[in-house]
Amino acid sequence: MKKGLLLLAISAIFILSGCGCHKKTEREKYESATSTLKYKSYKLLSKEVFTPLFNTYNSNTPDSLKVREEFVHMLLGYFWMCSDKTTFGFAEGNIIVEESDNETFKSYARLMISIGMFENEWKDLAREESSEAIKLLSKNPEGDYIKLELTILQLIMGTYAVYSRDFEIAKFHFAGFATLTSIDWPYKLVDGMNDIEKGNTQTGLKKIKAMTTDETVPKEVRDALKKIIDEVESKTGNVDSLFFWPRTISLILFDELKTVGQAGWSEVMKLVDDISGKTDKD
Repeated sequence: MKKGLLLLAISAIFILSGCGCHKKTEREKYESATSTLKYKSYKLLSKEVFTPLFNTYNSNTPDSLKVREEFVHMLLGYFWMCSDKTTFGFAEGNIIVEESDNETFKSYARLMISIGMFENEWKDLAREESSEAIKLLSKNPEGDYIKLELTILQLIMGTYAVYSRDFEIAKFHFAGFATLTSIDWPYKLVDGMNDIEKGNTQTGLKKIKAMTTDETVPKEVRDALKKIIDEVESKTGNVDSLFFWPRTISLILFDELKTVGQAGWSEVMKLVDDISGKTDKD
């Protein structure tokens, strides 16, 4: 009798432990994040807040500076991704994917979503998502975009390329970004990272170290890079940390967009601030 009870108890332990042993896949983790009340509530609120503010902006803007709704959703999504609020970023990206009739913007939205996946350490899923987006981009013409819209597209592509450690592509897009905005320190940074990736460690470190005393680089970026360089030098050349594109650097880069002299930027960034301030219920 006692032996039977013991076997029953052992069986129960195996059954109960088996119920909890399933490790969620990256896809399941993403689907879980995008099925929460937090995600659904934000998505609904974003749509409610976005439309009247966006319509007011475009109605008071010259035709040459009017922007597509997708452009503002992209800016919002990028802001959330680098503010450690990827759930909100996923929502903005999916609004574009689900509602836009512009295939190129939909593809870039999926790239933005993949940045959030990288942030959550879902690297295989991020590469899967971005691979599909890049396939779609190769099939669709770039289209006609005003400078404001081209700027965010270059920013999204450059940031995605850093996360996926394709620094040659990152250099290309941040070179374009620098041309459009005159913000050139991201290009300098990925140039140094590219040297390190290719095995030219000392050359890359020298370039990045020079940025820590370059006053054209924002102080917050200089401080972050100095900390990383100090860690690398104290560990006799372990440069893995340099391949991490700190979220703080992305956020600083986003904030710098508010100072770009390009016509229309300050108004658009104010619109993004207004919308994010009304939708951030976290």
